[in-house]
Amino acid sequence: MADPFHVTRVANRTLDQVCRRVQNETLGHRGRKVDPLFRIRKLLLKGDERLDERGPDKMLAGRRFGDPTTRCSARGWPRNQ
Repeated sequence: MADPFHVTRVANRTLDQVCRRVQNETLGHRGRKVDPLFRIRKLLLKGDERLDERGPDKMLAGRRFGDPTTRCSARGWPRNQ
């Protein structure tokens, strides 16, 4: 039996691992300040209701440029509340 906190924690950790792997495969190095996926890493884990008006646009642009294969998509994942 799993409670919502731990399910969300495992999902967030897995999403972070996938984004790191995609970042490394795409650019050949760990995330740096100027890399698109690294810049949106906290936005991917944030709940939709906690994003400001520019948040969804930033997230979409970061995913478009940082992950052309869309493997690092947060759609359908449990989100922090």
